[in-house]
Amino acid sequence: MSAIVCLQLKSLPLCGKFVNHLRHPTCHSSQLLRRNTIQRLPSNQNQILNCQSTHDNASSTSTATSVFPITLPSHLFIGDLLRITLPSGKDFYLEIMKCRPTTSNGGSGGGGDSSTSVVIEALCEGEMLRMQPNTGTIEHVGYWPRLSDAWVKQFPTLQTALKSLRQKYQENPETLPSSLLNLAATAITGSLLSAEGAEKEVESTLHIQKVTSLSEFETLIASNPSFWCDGTAPNDPIPTSEQTALLSAGELFSFLQGLRGVLLVQLEMSVKTTDLRVPLPLLRPFVLRVLQRVVENKKEVLVLPSTAPGGGAASLVVAAKQQPYKAWGARLAEIGVQAALIADSPYYKMLVGRILGYKEENIIHHIESYGQKLEPRVAAAVKEELDGLSSAPPRLPWTSKRKLKSNI
Repeated sequence: MSAIVCLQLKSLPLCGKFVNHLRHPTCHSSQLLRRNTIQRLPSNQNQILNCQSTHDNASSTSTATSVFPITLPSHLFIGDLLRITLPSGKDFYLEIMKCRPTTSNGGSGGGGDSSTSVVIEALCEGEMLRMQPNTGTIEHVGYWPRLSDAWVKQFPTLQTALKSLRQKYQENPETLPSSLLNLAATAITGSLLSAEGAEKEVESTLHIQKVTSLSEFETLIASNPSFWCDGTAPNDPIPTSEQTALLSAGELFSFLQGLRGVLLVQLEMSVKTTDLRVPLPLLRPFVLRVLQRVVENKKEVLVLPSTAPGGGAASLVVAAKQQPYKAWGARLAEIGVQAALIADSPYYKMLVGRILGYKEENIIHHIESYGQKLEPRVAAAVKEELDGLSSAPPRLPWTSKRKLKSNI
């Protein structure tokens, strides 16, 4: 059973417990993945995340603070993923980056009973939030990663994308997760104050559920990676909001395990198409942290920028350095393929689909879903191009280690 956390006003009754199992993305029945234990991440990972000044401060952005009591379970660990659902139905996903206990003394003179609470720093859509249950606050404390971090600086396209997204946040501070949480808390407070009678309950609460953890999610993908590797099949159900949120991170994890040879990560879209209410893949759960693992494994991994023809969109191409994946990844970067943009012709749909490792029948389904037909001569031309890029046959897993060196 998963933990349920509730952000509530003190005068409200405690909310009931909820069961929240992470549904296996490849299951088409009611089969659920049951989590038996919650494991701590290795101590060296805690040290990395707890070091000082690990995120960029944003003094130019007004700090949004939500003042209302926060109830959190005592068994949260670094790497856990929480989901906050606003009364409006919008979900926010918070990755626990820091977790430390604090002790406060009761009474005005400090001589009363002491109480232990916990201060949590979490990453949410690129913003660092600090949650302090003892003072009842959720506040903006900056962004992660720092633009000056070595792994960010080595990819100017990534650095530019992060800088641009943060600039949009500063220009539209009302779109920050901390601002939206503050707005929701204010609405709840207003509902309480306007309620007739001191005993009347207010139904609007902010519910927090633990979804999974970094280690649990990685294990899930290794056990059945189809959802993140095969592409969309004709009879696949529409992905849930949770599956959509975790799709990009799952693809990166499947790559780290050697189950994908090439993949794309969308960094930036044009101003006209970027809606900060719908986070880009770069800002979705676990993506930045797993991307750090990917780009820091330079011996085995090739990472190339891919800019759309005419500009307006940028992605990273991630490929194994062994052939044919190295040559295939370079080809995607050369023609400016984007993770979030669909190729126009059946030829390029087939070319990109094969390079990304999707099943042949799913690629054909993708083409036909756009009212197009894959002719034999087109399929033959795609094969000819791929053979021309590299004569090496694709073999998976491309790494025998199944999991590259972890530093998160």
